[in-house]
Amino acid sequence: MVSSMREVAHWDDAPSETTDLGTIAATEHWLSGAVGSRRLGVSRNEIPPGRASTPLHAEDEEVFYVLAGSGWSVQEDGCFAIGAGDVVAYTAWEPAHTVVAGDDGIDYIALGTTDTANSGVRFPRIDKVRLAGHLLSGDHTHQWELESKLPRIELADPPADRPSTIRHTSEAPAREFPGATARWLTKDLGLHGIALNLAELGPGAEAAPRHCHSHEEEHPLRAGSVVGRPPGTGVAHAFRAGPGGMTLLMFSDKHPGDMTFYPDWGKVTLRGLGVTFRPEIVPWGPPG
Repeated sequence: MVSSMREVAHWDDAPSETTDLGTIAATEHWLSGAVGSRRLGVSRNEIPPGRASTPLHAEDEEVFYVLAGSGWSVQEDGCFAIGAGDVVAYTAWEPAHTVVAGDDGIDYIALGTTDTANSGVRFPRIDKVRLAGHLLSGDHTHQWELESKLPRIELADPPADRPSTIRHTSEAPAREFPGATARWLTKDLGLHGIALNLAELGPGAEAAPRHCHSHEEEHPLRAGSVVGRPPGTGVAHAFRAGPGGMTLLMFSDKHPGDMTFYPDWGKVTLRGLGVTFRPEIVPWGPPG
């Protein structure tokens, strides 16, 4: 990791909140808040056995990565078994979903955007929508309090066959690089605005050349450490594995106007055009 990175934290030190309301219980660690994220929301969620992580809800695109334990992804159109290493993609606004922990609990990372312009959340079990901190009916009661008074969410036994939006890490498209394997965890899962990738690095291998973005923001995660690189800082960053190798989760939103500069190569990539070129570096100011 290059020394210029300053926005680094450990998830044990991230702000957290524990909720315990009837059928709902969770400890949520705000990882993105610990590293100064501007547009991305990333949290670690620890759910005790038999409890739901949230009310059944639908909002903008999200992707969950299960770290440990097992349980069910309960959705409006089915109930699906999930466990360690699974990737669960939720498309924008449907289906409504939540996670219910199994006998050993479940520990997962939730990743999405924090776009306040599209912050509405639909709660089908209580037939309400929350917008700008208010339920549209005018009731200021928090949705979790209402949901906690309902019966437990029904689980399917056995679970339904998993949809195309849930798969294990090993099923994701992969590509081998010198000393490393890259897996595109959310490729072809129906997400358009966010992406989650996994890099498995051998000793001394690098995840990517040093680079910096104009628009995109990434959150690589490793053994509890969280690194945030806001866009437009001009600070190039990269990761190099130590003697024991390293596994990274790398999360970003996707902007067609994003440009990526690779200072070691002197190249710039324009994402929307799929073009990489080598610009001429000249002093700023009028010619002469």
